[in-house]
Amino acid sequence: MSPSSSEAFEDYLRSALKVIRPDVAMGLARDYAAAERRRRAVSAAHGVPIPRSLAISVTTRCQLCCPGCPSTATNPARRELDSIELRRLIAEARTCGVYLFFFLGGEPLLRNDLIGIITEASDAFFSIYTNGLLVNESLAAALAQLRNVVIMLSIEGFRETTDRWRGPGTYDTVLDKMALLARHDALFGFSSTVTRLNYEEVISRPFVATMVDAGCRFAYYSSYMPVGENAHHELPLTRDERRKFGERIRKLETIFTLAIINENIDTDRCTGGAEYLHISPYGDAEPCPAIHLATHNVRQHSLVEIMNGRIMEDMRRIALSLSETGENCVVRCGLDRQLAEHCPSCTAV
Repeated sequence: MSPSSSEAFEDYLRSALKVIRPDVAMGLARDYAAAERRRRAVSAAHGVPIPRSLAISVTTRCQLCCPGCPSTATNPARRELDSIELRRLIAEARTCGVYLFFFLGGEPLLRNDLIGIITEASDAFFSIYTNGLLVNESLAAALAQLRNVVIMLSIEGFRETTDRWRGPGTYDTVLDKMALLARHDALFGFSSTVTRLNYEEVISRPFVATMVDAGCRFAYYSSYMPVGENAHHELPLTRDERRKFGERIRKLETIFTLAIINENIDTDRCTGGAEYLHISPYGDAEPCPAIHLATHNVRQHSLVEIMNGRIMEDMRRIALSLSETGENCVVRCGLDRQLAEHCPSCTAV
């Protein structure tokens, strides 16, 4: 039986606390409990679900050009959220009970304000998803001083597989950056985009052992989604492969001390527009990073208004209907097109 989205979230938090120093874990657990009380109170007061986690693509810029990156489908001519706007968004979300924030890109470390923002929001937990190229001594030292952040370095398997996807020399560079982070005792992990080309490799015992030996305490597996003009529609896992992938993950969790997120691969349903929300670099509120449709923008609308919006309501309804099909992804089923049809005012980004 695949875990439900709520169960998967709770399991991840419990496993995360096990890989963090006990004194730090106690503080994080208290912060999460307080955030969860706020989330439930705001949700009840307004009659609308408040997400537990917020994914924010903080920039479209990146030094690499990986296949299928969602940021390539966005519009670089628009103005990205500045520091004041990003801080205001995170402060409002924390007030509403959002606890977990993902900083995505492009390459998020091309912004120089993220460490300051994380320092200010000490009652929330952050994950930075990076290609790792900009990790240096000063950043590693700064990360080591913070109790509420994990930095996730992208890697797609061993050297040949990673370099084929991300460019020559990337694998060795990422391993070097992991060694640097480990020397500073910063909290870090690895992130893999799962495709039919690498799914057996990234969940193989030798690969995961290599990551653990490098100092990783977190792992993030994200299903490849064919978005953008250059999407590879042959790469997503089949339903049977996703089921087997989930089974292997659950076995790995009994072997290694890792906090693992297995996003949208082997859970019961899609959580976009409900427990999970994506904010584009331009402030558009989207159900997930693979759906570039929005009716609301954080520059003009509150989080409660966004969650009350038509596109989020439709997303929740469509996601709920998937429970009868055995599928768990609105995009994989092609039902994301209904969001645009049902929301004539949507802006395609």
